[in-house]
Amino acid sequence: MSKKTTTGLFLFAFFVFGSGCSDTVTPSNAENAAAGKGNFGSNTIATVNGIPVSRAEFLYVMKKESSSVAGSYMAKYKVEYDEGFWEKKHGDAKETPLEKLKKTALFELEKTKHLQFLAQESSIIDEIKAFGELKGELAEVNAERAKTKSENGILHGPLQFTFDIYYRMTNNNLEYALKKGLVDSGNAWHSDSDAKAHYEKMKESVFNRGHQLRYYEIRVPAELLTPEITNQIRAILLSRSEIEKDSFSSLPVMVANAISVAKHELHTTESEENEQHDKTKSILADLQSGKASNLIIDGPYVVIYKLLEKLHLGYLSFDDAKYGILRELCEDRVDSLLANSSRHVRTEINHEAYDSLSQ
Repeated sequence: MSKKTTTGLFLFAFFVFGSGCSDTVTPSNAENAAAGKGNFGSNTIATVNGIPVSRAEFLYVMKKESSSVAGSYMAKYKVEYDEGFWEKKHGDAKETPLEKLKKTALFELEKTKHLQFLAQESSIIDEIKAFGELKGELAEVNAERAKTKSENGILHGPLQFTFDIYYRMTNNNLEYALKKGLVDSGNAWHSDSDAKAHYEKMKESVFNRGHQLRYYEIRVPAELLTPEITNQIRAILLSRSEIEKDSFSSLPVMVANAISVAKHELHTTESEENEQHDKTKSILADLQSGKASNLIIDGPYVVIYKLLEKLHLGYLSFDDAKYGILRELCEDRVDSLLANSSRHVRTEINHEAYDSLSQ
């Protein structure tokens, strides 16, 4: 079987293939971390479920998070960014900005390494690429993209990826592959009974195919309407199953000539960027077949609707909906796990190296 890596995953309609790496994380590494056996390399700040976090990656994430941490710290404690900002406690703060920054970086890296751990545990990937290899791979990817461009090939995204984009893309690829792979492999962490329960719960709001509506739209200049004429129009609408312009020939000539009749069909689940379309759906949804609406003002006209038929189109079947439901449940579960990674991983910190980090 060919080896899978965190960078050998699909995004933007192209592939990035990774080679084997020297500091591959194996299940035994994770067991050591779970057992509390911190075995740090000289360049390792921490391990998360046995996956090493290098000094270079930790500093990289610190740099990414520094603006956000500094901004929130300055706003909260009403301080300015000046020399020594990162090392000083401000106001009633219990920690320096640097301490907060390192905690924030560790939190983000716990999510990243937790994602990698889950992907390897679920056989989505065989190996976890070291941070130091990404720049070499990025150079190869950018060289290939430049070649494709020179040959008038099709490129998706920018001509050249920055390292920030490539780092983020690698993690996004992996998260996408994990969510999809869990479902496709039948290991979605949810059973068919979970999917069925979700289906029944959401059947009306999500899986309802809606109604096909057939209706008449009667439009009359507002200036010609009187209560008496309005009552006559409604009486004609309610007494006939088929309506045409001649149906109103008994009305005063000026009204009969000005009135317009149109027959329409509308699907209640259709979506249009049209306010009037949405209003029409809402009005018709409250009508019973054969009944007419109240008067609706539309500029210089008055509109009356008569609903001819409301045909329910049934529901998307459970079999057709199941894959999407399992995918949604799986995505929610992965999102929840990653959002709370600190609760689900075993992090071992190389305190000597961690304490030496500076901004």
